[in-house]
Order: sequence, then C-alpha cells, then structure tokens
Amino acid sequence: MSNNSQIELEVELRTAPEFYNLQMALEERSFEMGQNRFMKNLEKARERGQESDTSYGSRYIAHRMGEVAQALEALSLKQQEKSSRGRPSVEAMAGEVVTQVGYREAAFLTMQEIMRFITTSAPYTNVAVAIGKALEEELFLKTLKEHDARLVAKLEELMAKKNAVRHKLDSMVRVARMAGVERDPWPEEQKLKVGRYLIDVCRSALPSFVTVEDIAKPGVKGSSKTVKHIIATDTTMSWIENNIEFMSTVKPVYEPMVVPPVPWKPGMSHGGGYLSAYSPPLRLVKTRDRNYLEELKSAHMPEVLAAVNAAQDTAWRIRPHVVALHDQLKALGRTVEGSKMPSMSDVEIPQKPTWGEAHANLRRAIREYEKSPKGKKKPQLPADFEQKEYEWNRYRKEAAMAYDANVANRGQRVTYHMVMNTAKKFMEFDRIYFPHQLDFRGRLYAVPQLSPQTADWIKGLLEFAEGKKVGTRGVRWVKIHIANLFGVDKVSFDERVQWVDDNTSRLIACAIDPISERFWEEADKPFQAYAACCELKGIVEQGAEYVSHMPIDLDGSCSGLQNLGMALRCEITGAAVNLVPAAKPADIYTKVMNKVVNHMEEVMGDCTSEEEAKRKALAIAKAYYLREVKGASGQKWPAVLNRISDKVPPKDKAEREVRREYNYAVAMYHWLKLGVTRKHCKRSVMTFPYGSKEFGFKEQVMEDTIRPLKKQVDQMLNSRAIDERGYRELFPFANDGFDAAGVMAKLLYKYVRETVLKAAEAMEWMQGIARLVASQGRPVRWTTPLGFPVCQNYRKFTMRKVKTRIFGQAIDLSIKEDMEAMDIIRAGNAISPNVTHSLDSSHLLKLVAQSVTEGLDSFALIHDSFGTHAADTDVFFRVIREAFMRLYEEPVLENLREEFMAQLPPDIRGEVASVPSAGSLDIGSILNSLYAFA
Repeated sequence: MSNNSQIELEVELRTAPEFYNLQMALEERSFEMGQNRFMKNLEKARERGQESDTSYGSRYIAHRMGEVAQALEALSLKQQEKSSRGRPSVEAMAGEVVTQVGYREAAFLTMQEIMRFITTSAPYTNVAVAIGKALEEELFLKTLKEHDARLVAKLEELMAKKNAVRHKLDSMVRVARMAGVERDPWPEEQKLKVGRYLIDVCRSALPSFVTVEDIAKPGVKGSSKTVKHIIATDTTMSWIENNIEFMSTVKPVYEPMVVPPVPWKPGMSHGGGYLSAYSPPLRLVKTRDRNYLEELKSAHMPEVLAAVNAAQDTAWRIRPHVVALHDQLKALGRTVEGSKMPSMSDVEIPQKPTWGEAHANLRRAIREYEKSPKGKKKPQLPADFEQKEYEWNRYRKEAAMAYDANVANRGQRVTYHMVMNTAKKFMEFDRIYFPHQLDFRGRLYAVPQLSPQTADWIKGLLEFAEGKKVGTRGVRWVKIHIANLFGVDKVSFDERVQWVDDNTSRLIACAIDPISERFWEEADKPFQAYAACCELKGIVEQGAEYVSHMPIDLDGSCSGLQNLGMALRCEITGAAVNLVPAAKPADIYTKVMNKVVNHMEEVMGDCTSEEEAKRKALAIAKAYYLREVKGASGQKWPAVLNRISDKVPPKDKAEREVRREYNYAVAMYHWLKLGVTRKHCKRSVMTFPYGSKEFGFKEQVMEDTIRPLKKQVDQMLNSRAIDERGYRELFPFANDGFDAAGVMAKLLYKYVRETVLKAAEAMEWMQGIARLVASQGRPVRWTTPLGFPVCQNYRKFTMRKVKTRIFGQAIDLSIKEDMEAMDIIRAGNAISPNVTHSLDSSHLLKLVAQSVTEGLDSFALIHDSFGTHAADTDVFFRVIREAFMRLYEEPVLENLREEFMAQLPPDIRGEVASVPSAGSLDIGSILNSLYAFA
C-alpha cells in the first residue's frame, strides 16, 4: 500500500465515510479553480445555449475578456507588420508570446492575475511579473503538448486539480524532463515586459477596469519616493464586492475542513492537512528551500509533531449569533472600533479648491523659473499666495491620506466578505478543523484565512465544537477571561472577577440586544467580548452546569522578554514580566512609561505655556550647541539660531542636531500636555526583544498614535466641529508629529534598555555571532530545545532597473534579484527576533504536547496566547508554567553558542564572545507566579 493510500485509510478510519467523501468534494470544489474550470464551464454553457445561466461574475469576465482578446489580436497584427520592417520591439516580442498562447487565454490570464492583486493595492512590478509567469506556464504547456499530446492530456488532468502557478510549473518541469523536454525559464525582465505589455492592452480595452497610481513609500519622514501600483477603479471594486463568490475562483483561499486533517508524521515534510491533490501539498514548514525541507525529514522532534497535530485536531464550530450580529451591523452600516473590522464605506476625499488648478500651475511656473531663470519672466506672486500655499498643501495631504486609506480598506472589505461567506458556508457543520503548519522559526500557524489566529472580528466567529460543563472553578475563569477582553487585566484575579460581578447586568444586556446595548464595543476585543457576554448569560441562568464552548485565553506578559529573562536567569527582567510570584501583576509597559514621563517632567515639567516651553527649548538647544558642536561659541550662536529657526533645515549636520534638540524639547512639553499613556508605549516595549530599535519605535509611534490622532482631529476640523485653536489643543505637535514620535522613540529605547539590561546584552551578543557566521558565506543555523532545525538564510539582493513604457510613457521599473553573497547586516539584525521567536514557539509546542498527555484536547493558540476550555483551565494554567520551566532547565544560550561555533572555521572560533553572565533568578519560581500567563 502506498504512503498516500495509508494516509487516506487512516483518515477514513478516524472519520465517518460520508464526511470523508464530503471533505474530498469540498476540496475539489474549493481548489479546482482558475482558467481550466472557468473556460470549460463557459464553453459547456455556450454549447447548451445557457450562457446567460452562468453567474453574473462569470458573464462579466467573459464579456470583458473578449474585448481584451480582440485588442490583443489587433495589436499583435500591427506589431507583426512593424517587425517585418525593422528591429523587433518589446511589444513585438510580447505580441508573439500572446499569439502563441492564444488571445482569449492571454486575456483571461491577464485579468485573473490583475484581479488576484488589485484588492491589496499591489505594486505594478509584482502584477506584471505574475502575468508574465502565468503566460510562461501556458506557453511551456503548449510546447510540451507539441512534443507529446498524450502526456500533456494526463498532465492537464492532474493540473486541473492544482491552482498555484509555482506548483503547476514544478509539475510540468518534472513531467517534461521524463519526456526529454527541458524548460528554458524566462528571466524576470522578460516576465516584467510581457506583463507590462498585457496590462497596457487591458487598460486600453477596459479604461474603467484599473488605473496605475504613484503611491508614496511608507516611511517615518514621509519619503517623496513613490512606487507605481495597480489600483481598482470604483466601478471594479463595486463589482468585486457584489461578486465575492466569483472572486473566490479567481483568488482562491484555503478553507476549513470537515474532517480531522491528515496528521504530520516523522519523515514528512509535505502532505499533512488536506486530504487530496486538489491543491499544492502543504509543507510542514513554510519555506521554498528544498534542501532544508529534505533535511527536515530526518529531524527528531516528537513534541513538535504532537503539538501541531493536536492544534489541527481541535474541533471548532461557527457561532451563528456572531454571524447574525455581523449581518445586522452590515445592514446598519456600522463598524466596530478595535475589532480590525474594515469600514463598509470609503472615506470622503476632500473636494479640490476651485482655485487649485491655477495655484498648481503657478507653483510649476515658479519651479521652472528657479531651475533656469535666464530669459524668463519671474512669476508674480499674489498677496494671498502664502495662505493658498498652506491650504493647497493641506488639501493634497488630506486627499492623499483619504485615497490611501480607501485603497487599503477596499482590499480589507473583499477579505471581510470572503471570510463571512466561508463562515456561513461552514455554519451548517457541527465540527470544522484547521490544518496547521510552521514557519522557519517553528511558530505555529493555522492555514485558512478563517481561523482562531486572526483578527478579533474573525476569531469571534469561532468556538470549540466540544462543550464542557464549566464547573465552579470554570465560572471564575470565564469571568477572568471577560475582564481580560475588556482590558481589565492589570489588576488581580479577584479584582477582575469583581469587575464582572459589578457589570453583570450590562454584560447580559449586551448578549440580549448587542445593537442597542453597545457596552461590548468598548472592549479591547469586541466580538470576542460579545460572545463571552452570551456565555455569561448562560452561566447566570444555569450556573456551574452550563456547557461552555468558549476558549479561555491565558496571555504571556511581554513574551519575548519572558523567554530572554528565563534564558538569562535575570531576576530584574523576571520581576518586570511576572516570572516571580507577586500579589498583583507587574506591568513593564507602565514601568517604562513612568520613566519616560519622569524624564519629560524633569526637562519641561515646569513650563506653563507654549511660549515658556519654546524659551526653555532654546536654552536647551544653545547648551547642546556649546557643549557638543566643535568650534561653537556664544558669538556664533545668533547666526546658528537664525539658521535652525528657518523653515528649511540647515545643511550642516551639527546644526541639524541642534535644531532637533530644540524640536524634541518642545515636543516633550506637548506630550505632557497631551498626556502620555501606557498605550503609547506598549508596542515598542513589546517588540524590543524581537529586534525593534529606536528607528522602528519611531515608526510605531507614528502608526499607532500620531497618524490616527491627526486623522481624527483633521476630520473634526474639516467638519467644523473645532476651530484652529481647538485643533492645536487636540493635536499640539508641530511638523505633522515627526519630532514628537522621534523624542518618544528615543526615550522609550533608552528606558526599556535600562529596565531589561540583561536582555539587551543577550541581543547584542547574538548579533555579533550571527554576523560572524554570515561573514563566512553561510546561513545561520540552530536547533530549538525541542529539536526543530532553524535555518536563517538571508542573502543580498540587488534592485535592477528595467527601462520600459507604461501607456507610452518611458519609465524605469525595478526587479529584485537575489545574489549568492550572504547579507551580513540583515543576518545580525534578524538573529535576536528569530531566536526569540524560536524560543516562544518552543514553549507553545511543548505545553500543548504535555497537555495532550494530561487529557486536554481543545486548544486555541496564538504564539504567546494559550486557550482551552474553562473546565480545563486549572490544569492548563499549571502545564503552561511547568513547560516553561522545563524548557529552560537546559542551558539554552550555551547550547546556541556551541551550535554557532560549530558553523565557524576553527581559526576564528576564538572570536566568539561568551554568553552574557547569568543572573540569580530561580526559574522554579514561575510555578508559583499567578500572573506570568494570565
């Protein structure tokens, strides 16, 4: 019996035959998508004279596809005439490929790839290369067919069951080699140029389909660099949102299963999860490194496999009442803040001023004159030019922000509709399952988009299929869980229970009528909070006999620092992140926040007005200048002050730093006026052990605090809810908040390092060794405490410019090309987060494997958040701590050093620094820490 037959038999034995057959049918329907299915169904409908019976989506694409195909044919004929009279062009080369592939096929592939990408605002280059790759596959298949038609017939039968281009190509290449046909792969540049040609033709034939827009690269300083993106028009987005079922055939997604997934076994690197060959087989580890996957087969890691199988064997079901709530909210046009649920409508784009075009023309004239004034008349500036310039720049920024927000939100809306359709499709099943796989660090991921590892609005749709009576202890855990969901998690367990008791009437009112009683929307995780309110209602009505299906989550407190603290035996870090017993939970985020606020108050706390703050900031800047700048003197200060006060930053680097000191001091005053909160600090502190530094902190503060606040206040000003004075009160920061983010990032980095100094030392130690290994031209490898092999393989790459044309306009597009050399800088920067992730994943896998031996069978897992039934939480609570202690009974960092040393030539091993000295933390104290994972 073959290995596949054994697996199928095993799954059948674990599952009722009718469900096994149903799962096979679901997989076939889900994954037999794309060109073959679409074209065949359309042709059959035509033959029957029933083309109008096909879905509106199919008919729309079929009609539009015909228009694109006609345009391709007409253009190809023109290009052939041109080529016969001169040197072949890019268009002629692309036209020849299209002719060989077939006009209708090329049109379909072009539209399919565009529609796969446009809901996420994809870079133009990515879409063009994907189209080129799709045509390469089709052309190769035709070449193979000419060689052996019978062989290709079998291959097409196989490929009707595969949807990923990469996997199709792999299958074809293997079959072609057996037939004696070698594939000559296209270079990226050829794919790009063919794809560019097809996008241009598609846009010419269908002007209302997509546009090409320049979108600024994200950056702290609002970089002026832009990247061309393919953007769906309003017409196309409206069509997509009304044809989600059809979109799932163009943009296929993995779905839940109705039977337990195929288990992962020793020696398997592929083939777990889904039953059939209707999709590319899942890899145990998400990587394209075939050598690594081959090595993985010999890895001895029983706890890893046991945990992955336990996660995917957990049976779930859809909560109908949460689906119904979504439908009600959608009908009302309401979204829920904090749930990451997308808005169902676009942000209104500000109206362009009536004088805007004339002002833009005047600005262009000024720029042209400044470039080359000779022989030109200097433009005359009207008296209101400065005021209009201010209003014009503000309009452009607001319009760009609204536009970018709409592009992002449209893609999220498509995802929302597809996930909700999937939920409704599987709501009829008593049990559904989620295949799981690992990333290269060993982190566990559910494969489908609908899963318990995603945003609150998705996770809230799910609950365990198995129900268990909560019992007296379980009732307490339900209440603690509810308090946690509402953000009441910085207090003792008793206080959390009391908070729920004090708010029981409001919580039950949410369960009865969530549309009218909106208290649940104030929770940190609103949809999970609503579901928990429904559970609480059942408990109030039935007591400890109530059968609960809700996962109770126990979250780590800054998991990265918890792992580093245990590895280093650091008692200071341990106390900050709850590795030692305490009456109330320690909160490292508040601890760092207090240090930041104290620093700001010491510097600017005595200022009572903006003017006073600016005077003090000038004194600080002058003192910095005299102390730090070479050749500084009091006599030179007035000239320096004049330059740093100008709108244009000074050219001299030292003077720019003096200007920054002034701006940072004023920003500290504004932060104190606004009020620094724990929320402002949390993400930066949380990401510190994963390699985030001052620059990353700055972008996080911009993304989490400054930009959302400015957007909110801008909208209030635009709606005339506030005036300019009120605006400055609510958003006091200058320069769009960049300096405010800069000073906050600087202080956060300073004080988080100070708070967890040992962890910072370990991170720098790892960086030094990783750079040393990478400098030898080798990927950095290590083995986790559970035997999982990690390969960090970062190679340098170059961005090569390709000259081409878009709609007749000459343009340079960039293609990423990998190099053989290792990227030493990236290897160093990535080692700390990757090692830390490999350790926190080891904890999760170990605790799940141990829990299975203790009889637990249902798990809700998100990296550093562990959930099970309320009735089983006491056992789970203990196992989480035991597994953490056992993980670090071994000298984890010493073992890591030995593995790194083995990767180096003997003559340079002496350059490897010793592991930072261990502290005095008793790792056994974790067993008695109530709030380590709570």
